[in-house]
Formats: sequence, structure tokens, C-alpha cells
Amino acid sequence: MNEPIIRRPITELLKTARGATIHITPSYMYDVSVKEADLMTESQKHLNRYFLVAALLVCAASQGCGDGFSRVGGIVSLDGKALEGGTVAFYAVQSGPLSYSDIGADGSYQIRTASREGVMPGQYVATVSWRSRPPSPGMSFREILALEKVPIKYCTRQTSDLDIEVEPGKNNIDLKLVSKK
Repeated sequence: MNEPIIRRPITELLKTARGATIHITPSYMYDVSVKEADLMTESQKHLNRYFLVAALLVCAASQGCGDGFSRVGGIVSLDGKALEGGTVAFYAVQSGPLSYSDIGADGSYQIRTASREGVMPGQYVATVSWRSRPPSPGMSFREILALEKVPIKYCTRQTSDLDIEVEPGKNNIDLKLVSKK
């Protein structure tokens, strides 16, 4: 069965149907072989657009098309005052990847897992670190901990008491650190 050949000026090249075979000749005209499947009626095009818009709205309402990740953010404070820097890490109590965030100048954080925003719902231990300067090569663990501006107990997952429960959806979790007094 021969496909219909449509001759059009070269200026209409970008307006051809997807999947069409284009044959450009040396003249200002080109041939387009159009298969019956490529010929979609206007009502079908409108129906497809409405379906696409509806699917996008459903995805937006479900917060990311079911990727399963929960959004987690909040404020990190020490003795009631927002931290002005540092990092937060979430360690899964069971198995799972490390999730982390930098702490903004206003004390805010937004947890990420690799390049994705959020974490999977579940139990986590949070750690907070804010060093006075970067560690130097060859420093011992004890020397690195001495650089911390936050109490040492919040710096490792073994000693932190910041137990976090992440629920599905959006979570606002403020991390309130206290100094020993």
C-alpha cells in the first residue's frame, strides 16, 4: 500500500506530523510520506490535550506522581537561637541512603536524598554539624570534633538524640539543640 505524498514549501518543514518520513529535494519543495496513524483528527488532538492536563493535575495533587518521597524541612536552633550555618544529616534507622541539607543563614534546612528533594517516610536519627573552620589533613577525629560549634552529642548518629519520624507528605521538623549547662 502506497503512503500518500504531500508536497509542501520548505518553510512548513517544522509543522510536519511526528513520525513522518521527510524527503528533501534540491528544489524549494519537500515530500512528506504520511502514514494513516500520523493523521489525527482535531477532536482527537483536543481529547489528548485534555487528558494530558488532567494527568498533570493529578500528579501535582499527589506531590510528585507517587515517587514516595516526603518533603522535610524546618529550622535548626541552639538554645532557642537559629543556627547561621552548618549541615543536617538524616540516617535511616533501618537501611537506606543518607539524606542531608545545608543550613541556611536563617537556620532553615530542606532535606535531600542524592539529587532528589525529600526522604522516604520512616524513622531517622538526625545529626547536626557546624564547624568553626574546615578540618586540616591529618587531623584526628577528636581534633575535628573540637572544631564544632554545636554540642558534640549532635554530631554523630551514635550519640545524637534527635530521633525523627518522617510521615508521608510534607513534614515541618524543627531541630532544637540544647547546650550542656
